[in-house]
Amino acid sequence: MQMQRIVFVIVRLGGGFEGLLEVVRALGRMGVKILSCFTQVSGEELDTMLVAESGGGVPEVEVGLRVLPAVKSVRIVDSGLDSNEARLIGFTLGDVRQLLGIFRDLGSGGLALMYHIGHRVGKLMAERSRGRDGLDALKGLLARYEALGHGRFEVVDYVEGVACRVVARGLFECVGGRSAVPRSHFFRGLLAGFISGLWARNVRVSEIRCAAMGDEWCEFEVR
Repeated sequence: MQMQRIVFVIVRLGGGFEGLLEVVRALGRMGVKILSCFTQVSGEELDTMLVAESGGGVPEVEVGLRVLPAVKSVRIVDSGLDSNEARLIGFTLGDVRQLLGIFRDLGSGGLALMYHIGHRVGKLMAERSRGRDGLDALKGLLARYEALGHGRFEVVDYVEGVACRVVARGLFECVGGRSAVPRSHFFRGLLAGFISGLWARNVRVSEIRCAAMGDEWCEFEVR
């Protein structure tokens, strides 16, 4: 019997929800069992992440999806989860603002707590990515959070074990917010924990641009 593994299938689609139906049908034909799905509309595109059980090879599934007319990009990432952990749980941006507001009201201690929660999550994600190429693992992490609506991300510089920079547009911590200082404490911690785990050394992450401060985007420098 072929071993089943849990993967994230991350796709950007044109063609509206008909395109999503094409993806679901194609995965069914390839014997991939969908366990959970999250979709958001971004302009004329759909960003979708499916959590699925796959007994086949990841390259074959990627190739099978790339030929679909509606698929603009696809990435499949091993999740490191078991089937009991594969359920996606969503919150609106308004809900998240309320939750983060509780931490912000606590002052510097609350901001530090947001950072350390992100750091812990990032470290866990790095453990699940162990053995993968560092840049590929980072892009996989960012693709996952992009599909979940956290923002649009780009790695603009990467030197393994030394430094990297990540640009985030529409980052959920900064959308609609105003601040005199950098505001993205959770995401900064997430990057620090993840890259520290990848590189097996402690890193420092600075938010050198912040949309809440009036910059066009948020930008993070890792050293």
